[in-house]
Amino acid sequence: MSLLIEEVSVIDAPMELLLLADPSEDKIRTYLSGSKCFVASRGAVVVGACVVQSRGTFGYQLAFYQRHGFRVTSIDHDFFVNNYPEPIFEDGIQLFDLLRLTLQLTR
Repeated sequence: MSLLIEEVSVIDAPMELLLLADPSEDKIRTYLSGSKCFVASRGAVVVGACVVQSRGTFGYQLAFYQRHGFRVTSIDHDFFVNNYPEPIFEDGIQLFDLLRLTLQLTR
């Protein structure tokens, strides 16, 4: 069975999958409104989800994004400490700062 990737309304975003990447439903809802949501499905089963913002947001794999031309354009210091009730750890490292990345598209 092949994998189908399609855009869905942010209203139909699969929250249970998005919560695997960001443990705060409140935070997810704040950035969903200005985003596009894509889901990957096999038959009737959604197996993946992605939320994309046009201004370029940060994921934890900074090197991957930089290899593809993204640049760090701002840092929101202590974002994860100030906006989440519990510390967030990724690969055993506590997250503190939010990095915003931008990709300049050429025509």
